[in-house]
Amino acid sequence: KGPEIACSMDPSELRHMIDRSQEIHTALHNPKHRTGPEEDVYRFARASIVADKDLPKGHRITEQDIWARRPGNGEIPGFEFDKVLGKCLTRPVNRNDQLTWSDLTD
Repeated sequence: KGPEIACSMDPSELRHMIDRSQEIHTALHNPKHRTGPEEDVYRFARASIVADKDLPKGHRITEQDIWARRPGNGEIPGFEFDKVLGKCLTRPVNRNDQLTWSDLTD
């Protein structure tokens, strides 16, 4: 009992604070490595480039032709969107097909 009891912590709460502090340290000092708890969210939140409509072989890709959608298990990640623009398709693709680099040519 005492005036500080409301802001005190027990040993398990201290352990929790230390563990979370280590995760923050990892995130701040190791930007290319995710912590264990982040991995599931990362896999879910990633996006891949997909065709937003049916497109014929030889079609030159514009912004209206593609989109970044989940899941992010495709070959071309969503952040590569601009690199796909202006490329020609080497094969016909259907709406929502994930694109691969081999589907594209200059």
